Amino acid sequence: GELCTRRNGDDDTTAPKIVASTATISRAREQVQALYGRKDTILFPPSGLLAGDSFFSREVSDSEGKPAAGRLYAGILAPGHGSLQTTQARVFAALLQYPSVMPIKDDEASERDPWWTLVAFFNSLRELGGAATLLVADARDYLRVLIDRHGFPYDKIRPLLNWEELTSRIRSDQIPAIIQRLEIPFSRDKRGHVRDAVEACLASNIIEVGIDIDRLALMTITGQPKTTSQYIQVSSRIGRRPDAPGLVVTMYSPSKPRDRSHYERFRPYHERLYANVEPTSVTPLSPPAVDRALHGIIVATVRQLSSMAIADSPRPFPLNTGEVARRTIERMIEARAQAVDLGEWPNVQAVFSRRLNEWRAWDPREYGGFGAPPENPPLLHPAGSMDLPGWHGHSWPTLSSLRNVDATCEAEITMYYNELEEDV
Repeated sequence: GELCTRRNGDDDTTAPKIVASTATISRAREQVQALYGRKDTILFPPSGLLAGDSFFSREVSDSEGKPAAGRLYAGILAPGHGSLQTTQARVFAALLQYPSVMPIKDDEASERDPWWTLVAFFNSLRELGGAATLLVADARDYLRVLIDRHGFPYDKIRPLLNWEELTSRIRSDQIPAIIQRLEIPFSRDKRGHVRDAVEACLASNIIEVGIDIDRLALMTITGQPKTTSQYIQVSSRIGRRPDAPGLVVTMYSPSKPRDRSHYERFRPYHERLYANVEPTSVTPLSPPAVDRALHGIIVATVRQLSSMAIADSPRPFPLNTGEVARRTIERMIEARAQAVDLGEWPNVQAVFSRRLNEWRAWDPREYGGFGAPPENPPLLHPAGSMDLPGWHGHSWPTLSSLRNVDATCEAEITMYYNELEEDV
C-alpha cells in the first residue's frame, strides 16, 4: 500500500483503495486494521431489505414457490465400525457406485456427470495418504458387495482407475493440468467405455479457494475441519450449478470428542452455518512473521524508492544511518506497527536493525533470483531451496508468493509498437 501511495506534499496524500473479497469472515474491521493498517472499513454491499437477496447470492424457488434444491449436508458417525477407515471405504464405495447405476430419464451424459467425480477432502496429508490405499483396495472390494447385495449387473461396477490427488505435494506447475482434467465431463466412447472423466479426487486444503468447477456436485469430508470458515469454503466447491444440487457427506470419527459433538448438534449447526464463523487470529507483527517477511519488505522498498543503480545491485549498501531512504522505510514500518500493535514495535525495530547489519556485513553482489543458485551468496534466495555450503548462511530465505493454483504466463517486452510505419 505504501508503494502505491501518491504524495504531492505532507498534507496532500492519496492512498490506494483496497477492495477485499471473502465469503466467510467475522470481525472484519479488526482484521482489516491488522492486515492493511486501515481503520475505515465499509462493508459492500450493505445489508438489504430482504434476507434472501444479498446481492451476491439469492434464494431460488421452483414454480410452486418452494426452495429449489441446493447443497445437502449429511453426517455419518458409525461407532459400530472398527475404525474410521472402515467407514470411509464403505462411504466411498457407495457414493462412487450409485452414479453408475442411477436411473436415467433423458441424457445419460448430462445426468450422470455432476455426481460421477467424487471430491474427497482431508484435514491432513497423513489422513489423505491412508485414504489413497483405501480407495484402490478396500473401497474397490466393497463395490462387489454392493453389486451382489442390490443385484446390479457386474458390467456396471466402477473400475476406480482414474483418480487424482490435489495437494501441496503436487508441483505448482502440475496443478492447472489436474484442474483441467477435473473439468472433463462424463461421456462414453463407441464401445460404451467411460472416457477420461476423473472418478475420484483426493484433496487437501488447497481446494479451499480458486477451484471453481461447475460440474462437481459430490464431496466427502473426513473429520470436522478446524474452523467453520474452512468448512464453508471447502464444501462450497461443489453444487455450484442450479440444475445439479450438491451432496456433502461428512464422516465423523467416534474416537474424537469434537467430531461427536458436531454430529450431535449437526442440524442446528448447519441451520446457522454462517453465524458460527469464528474470528480469525491475524498477527502480522508476530516474531515468526517478522523474521520471515520483514527483509523482503525492506529490499522491495529500497529497490522501488532508490536510484536505478541501487535497484540493479545491492552494492554499495544503500541504507547507512541518517540516510533519507532509511528514515523513510523505518517511519513506514513504525507507522504500521502503531496502527496494528505498538507493543511489537521494539522487536520489529530490533529485527530491522539486525537485517541492515547483516546486509552491510555480507556485502552481497546480487539480489538473487529463481534460477540456478550462484556461486557467491545472493542477498535473497527462494524459501525452501537449499543454500550452497559456500554461502555460510549469508543469504536470506525469502517467501516469493502465497499459494497459487493459476496457470503461469511469461511477459515479453516488445518494441513493435515503438516503431513508426514508413510512409508509403
